[in-house]
Amino acid sequence: MDKYERREIKEHAKKAVETASYKPGKLVLVHTAVGSGLALLIALVSFLLDQKIAGTSGLGGMDSRSLLKTAQSVLNLLQMVVMVFWSIGLVSTFMGINRGHDAQPKDLLAGFRNFGPVLRGKLLHGLILTGAMFLGGYIGSFLFTMTPMSTAMMEAMEPYYVDGVVDYAQLMEDPAFLSAALWSLPIMLGGMLALAVPLFYRLRLMDYVLMDRPQKGALYAMRGSKYLMRGKRWDLFKLDLSFWWFYLLELLVLALCYGDIILQFANVDLGVNQTVAFFIFYVLALVAQLGLYVWKKPLLMTAYAAFYDAAWPQRQEESSQEYAQSVEELE
Repeated sequence: MDKYERREIKEHAKKAVETASYKPGKLVLVHTAVGSGLALLIALVSFLLDQKIAGTSGLGGMDSRSLLKTAQSVLNLLQMVVMVFWSIGLVSTFMGINRGHDAQPKDLLAGFRNFGPVLRGKLLHGLILTGAMFLGGYIGSFLFTMTPMSTAMMEAMEPYYVDGVVDYAQLMEDPAFLSAALWSLPIMLGGMLALAVPLFYRLRLMDYVLMDRPQKGALYAMRGSKYLMRGKRWDLFKLDLSFWWFYLLELLVLALCYGDIILQFANVDLGVNQTVAFFIFYVLALVAQLGLYVWKKPLLMTAYAAFYDAAWPQRQEESSQEYAQSVEELE
């Protein structure tokens, strides 16, 4: 896919967004507002639970603290699970918009309607990428042991061995150890990215295949993404780069969410307590995210859906024997 074709995909996406019967911006507004509302609700409930936990003390309150902390964990897990299915519904909706279908807010529930395939697909996707990250980190740590900085780190640890146990409290304050250990981070991160990033792009269209043909299942979606992305990973990476400004604005919104912490490091006092400052910046970040998504996410989502659709006819142009074999493997 050359530059012209990338531009053509984005032009097609722009036209699909402009001609949609139900404004895509409204769909994104509904989707983001529901997600943001859920996040804000969970944050408020978690804050109230923290207050309850702080109000319990001693052995008598141990059971109550345990129960409240479990409730917090369940709420956070529930939010994560709900958002997985809610987010993939947006993928399905914009696939329809790209194809000229009439989209409605109810289409955002597509992930929940295909609960089983989506759950299996997400678990498979997560396990594969997590395994790649662990393997990459292990390879990176092994490579680090072969560097001079590994020897320096071990030498820095020796004084903190007490009866065969490391005094980590003192060790983490030693500049020599921290300086040596710091070199392990880029090596381990490099190992993780070297394995995870290519694999991530091979599985990048898995959600699209899954929502396009949910009856085929998670394994089909994985193989389908691998097949469609053969020779196209660099093309999709370049399409990602063309939206660099969107991802940069997302990072700024994320930074705004942690504005209270950033201001603390900058020694700026807002004149309000820490809890109020947290919720001020949290709400500001949610509002900024809502504005950004309604403004440009329809174009972004439709462009990726167009990339997915464009991959199928390009694959059909392969030799008939290879194409037939690939389709047979998918089926």
